[in-house]
Amino acid sequence: MKLKDLILNRYSVREYDKKEVKSWIISEILESARLAPSAGNTQNWRFIVVRSPDTRTALAGASLRQYWMTTAPVFIAICSDNLKLKKLHKDKWKKYATQDCAIAATYMMLKAVEFGLGTCWVGAFDDSKVSSILGLDKDLTPEVILTLGYPKGHVKPHKRHALDKIVFFEKYKNKMDKPSMRLSDYVKKGLSKLKK
Repeated sequence: MKLKDLILNRYSVREYDKKEVKSWIISEILESARLAPSAGNTQNWRFIVVRSPDTRTALAGASLRQYWMTTAPVFIAICSDNLKLKKLHKDKWKKYATQDCAIAATYMMLKAVEFGLGTCWVGAFDDSKVSSILGLDKDLTPEVILTLGYPKGHVKPHKRHALDKIVFFEKYKNKMDKPSMRLSDYVKKGLSKLKK
């Protein structure tokens, strides 16, 4: 499957089949995340695979009581080990902690699609409760919980804005690269022909 197909087929899944996700598949998904970039190559992400029904229920409760999460047979908690980040990036370590874990989570979501799996990014949770449930050290912060499993049914992906609504040139609100052409005209010709 090409990257474009993976991107087009990724959507947030909130209802899962009971089918088990094999350990070797989870390992492949984790391997893709291990290869993600990170600030200063700190590789600060730590991944906690959660299969226990009790722990998944506790995490769903700590995630604003989003109990739909428990239909997923696997959670992957993506946490940041901040010790090295704090030393290397004194002022920006929190920003990098979140960014690094976000990239790793995105790699995992796309790899999951390759195996016919669905995911949902959960970022709304009580950090201290999640830290306690997962037994995190003081230098670790939970950044994302990914639910993982085989989708139950198919959800139509949400519509996305057209490029000409979200892309600007040189400065915000400047929609034209050249006064005589609109972005939508460029898109029709192909992004490879955009003026550099």
